[in-house]
Amino acid sequence: VQKIAEIEAVKQVGAKNVYVALRPVMIRDALGVDKAAPVMIVDMGEDNFSISVVQGGKVLINRVLNFAGNNMRKSVVDFARANYGIVIGEAQAEMIKNKLASAMPEADAAAGDKIIGMTVDKTRAEFLVTMRDLYAALKDYYFRLSKEILEVFKLLDRNMAALLKNQAVYLVGGSSNVRYLPDFLSINTGANVMQVRDIKSL
Repeated sequence: VQKIAEIEAVKQVGAKNVYVALRPVMIRDALGVDKAAPVMIVDMGEDNFSISVVQGGKVLINRVLNFAGNNMRKSVVDFARANYGIVIGEAQAEMIKNKLASAMPEADAAAGDKIIGMTVDKTRAEFLVTMRDLYAALKDYYFRLSKEILEVFKLLDRNMAALLKNQAVYLVGGSSNVRYLPDFLSINTGANVMQVRDIKSL
């Protein structure tokens, strides 16, 4: 609906023909990979996670998931309240997620940071939270994402699935910055998963 409204707004200012570039194709182009070869892109945005397979100018598969970065942030808020009895805002939850979220906390078991908030009786409180602590709050998302990637592989013919697993599965978007997420997904899917940090915002 939003995209249709945008198209109509452009037409109203005089454009006769409006062409919509599909986001997965735009991401593939920004990656600079071979356009003729199939590419799998896991787009981990704020409001949507999606898994796409792109080849040429076509999106062969676009699977939109029912969880995203905002769900992960809310889980951090719920984690602070349930485990420490404190209330934190979404901005602080996002900072904690960006700093401490790790898909393999055993690699950073000692890493931690203070979490500061207000208790339910409005008393200021702070606690030390480790990556292992936060992993307990977010691990379901990592496993669910692994499962969804495997489901997409099942939709492809065997040769294309093998090709995509061997060449690369590209992670993009803000929530893809979870530490060791490519390693975790590689172990759980059998694919060569690569995190792309320097792609331009689309």
